[in-house]
Amino acid sequence: KLMLYNNQVKRCMDKIINEKRNKLNNIIKECDIEKLICFYQDNDALMDNINDSNYDVLSNAISFGLPLNFIESIINLFSYSNFDYEVPKNIFAETITPAVYSLLLSRSDVCSLLISNGADINYGFIDSTNSFNILIDFLIFHRKASFNVLYYIIEKLKNESKKIEKLRIPEYVFHIIIKHKKNEYFPLLAKEYLCYKKFPTGWYSMALKYNNYEVVNDMYVLDESTPDQKVKFILEELKRIGSYDKDVYILSMTIKNQEFIKYFNKYNDYNEWITN
Repeated sequence: KLMLYNNQVKRCMDKIINEKRNKLNNIIKECDIEKLICFYQDNDALMDNINDSNYDVLSNAISFGLPLNFIESIINLFSYSNFDYEVPKNIFAETITPAVYSLLLSRSDVCSLLISNGADINYGFIDSTNSFNILIDFLIFHRKASFNVLYYIIEKLKNESKKIEKLRIPEYVFHIIIKHKKNEYFPLLAKEYLCYKKFPTGWYSMALKYNNYEVVNDMYVLDESTPDQKVKFILEELKRIGSYDKDVYILSMTIKNQEFIKYFNKYNDYNEWITN
C-alpha cells in the first residue's frame, strides 16, 4: 500500500511539474520578464524540480531565439553558475553544452555571454589524445557552419580572446569549398589550417579541375613557395588536365595578383617552365 501511495504521489507531482514547465515555456516565449520574476517567486520551493536535468530554462530560452538581455536575466534570476552541462532533450539529439548549442543556433552573442560567465567552449570537444578542438568539425557535420559562425570561432574565440588554443580544420572541407565554389570560406579556414600544416599543392589541382579559378588567387597568396615554383606548378597542372589554351586565358583574366601576372606572363609566353 505504501508503494502504491508513493507512486500516486509521484504521478501527481510529475503532473504539477509538467504544468509548471508548460506555463514557464509560455512566459519565456512571450519574453515577459515581469511574469518570469513573478513565476519564480511563486514557485521558488519547486524550482529545483522544475529546472532540473530533464528541463533547462536557459537552453529553452536560447531555442526560442530570445534577446540577449532576457537570457542574461534568466541567468541571474535562476542563479546559473555552471554552464558546462548537457542540454537536455535538445533538437540536435547530441551531448552539447549551452555554449555549443547557441552556436548551432547561430547565436554567437549568447555564446559570448556564456563564456564571459565561465562557460568552457572546449568542454567535450578536446579529449586526452587530441589537443585540437573539433568544434568546427561538429558544426560542419550538422550543416550549421555558416561563415559568420566560423569567423566568430576562429577570429574571436581563438585569435582574439584566446579561448581556444588549436582548432581542427578537416581536410575534406576544402574539397567541398573548392568544388562548390564557396570561395568566401577559403581564406578564413585555409589560414587556420596552415598554422599547423604545409600548403597542399593538391589544392591548385583541385581548383583547376573544377574550373574554380577565383580561389587560385587566394591559394597563391597563402602558398609560401617561391613565385617561380607556384606559377610553374599551376601551368604544369593546366597542361596535365588538358584544354590548356582556354584555361590559361581564363586564369589570366581572373587572377589579379600582380606578382602572379608577372611570372605567369613570363613562363606562358616563353614556355621556360617546360625546360627549367
